[in-house]
Amino acid sequence: MISQESFNKRCVEYDLKYRKAKKNADALEILSIADKQCFVEAFDSNPKPACHSGCSHCCHLRVVAYPHELVAIHQYVNSKFSSQKRSQILERVRNQYEKVKGLTEAEHFVINVECPFLDNHKCTIYPVRPMTCASYHSCSEAICKHSYDEPSDMSTNIPLNPRVSIEQDIQFSVVEQVLKYNRDDVEKYELLQGLHKLFQNPKAIQRWKSGRKMFKNFS
Repeated sequence: MISQESFNKRCVEYDLKYRKAKKNADALEILSIADKQCFVEAFDSNPKPACHSGCSHCCHLRVVAYPHELVAIHQYVNSKFSSQKRSQILERVRNQYEKVKGLTEAEHFVINVECPFLDNHKCTIYPVRPMTCASYHSCSEAICKHSYDEPSDMSTNIPLNPRVSIEQDIQFSVVEQVLKYNRDDVEKYELLQGLHKLFQNPKAIQRWKSGRKMFKNFS
């Protein structure tokens, strides 16, 4: 696992990046990339995850994201995409939001809803994708495909890499510790609903920066 000393050190380092990210757009993208760095080395350990470019079975699953991750995606779409591409993305976000609006968490888990950022089986926001996406993995592509083909089959056990799973637990704990220390919103929002609300009301970013709940009402 990780010693308390090492965990505390990671929290301090993350806190410095996080505070800068709340004040500077470039720093937010740097933070988003740093969020996932710990998973890179873990993915090289055995048993090797079967994940590879062009495999997108998991890009139809329910995803959650922290407020700063939603802001990073919002910023990325507005700064990196052409106006035409941005309009297409916003339309896809709206369409996918309509599919999950009103669903319970359990209902969402047993259907496939394609991520609006998926294009030709590749992620168009890869550098700022949520940690949930970056840390999700499977050591068997065949089992992942079965899960995709039969989303209501909750008996499917995805084979995991222990080191990746440990790093996932540690990194999420680091992030939540820092958010709590800063008295910020620690809610993990369902991605489609969170992005739909944020693109509809960008003022939510100021709520996040000021330490308030990003959304007054979220359902």
